[in-house]
Amino acid sequence: YLGHCKYRDCKHDADPGCAIREAVEEGKIAEIRFENYHRILESMAQVKTRKNFSDTDD
Repeated sequence: YLGHCKYRDCKHDADPGCAIREAVEEGKIAEIRFENYHRILESMAQVKTRKNFSDTDD
């Protein structure tokens, strides 16, 4: 499903034309897997923010 979204910069959340969201709604991708994907993205964003903050701490 990846690469089949309407927009190239799709965040796979509430974006219109999201093929992954559609697959979740159709039961082709497990909801828990989709939720875990978003948890991982959020965790990565937090780590990046912390790293950027500590880089400016010098």
